Amino acid sequence: MKIVLAEGRSDVRTALRALLEEDGSLRVVAEAVDADQVAGALEASCPDLILLEWEICRKRSPRVLAEWAGLCPGIQIIAMSSDPKVGPQALAAGARAYVCKCDSPDRLLEAVREVQGLRGAPEREA
Repeated sequence: MKIVLAEGRSDVRTALRALLEEDGSLRVVAEAVDADQVAGALEASCPDLILLEWEICRKRSPRVLAEWAGLCPGIQIIAMSSDPKVGPQALAAGARAYVCKCDSPDRLLEAVREVQGLRGAPEREA
């Protein structure tokens, strides 16, 4: 599964990349720090998944998720934030799942596996 990491903090991107790439079926193909970089990464690699820090798209508009889906039909988005109240907003905007940054790394991997199809029907919010 090809993944774009969209996260503003380099230390968090590094940790997420290490966590994801421990699984041989997951490959981070690009990293982005803002919505414009996400769009560029989608055009360059058309990944399967965006792991998205929600605050990145707030600067433009939650409608940006629909724009990204137009660039890569079938793309899945897992939104993340340190604010648990963001979950309903992200899901309403089109994210497949929401994971709070305060959740365990296992919860994040579970959400990725759900999107990857390794598990049954995904829980929409943890």
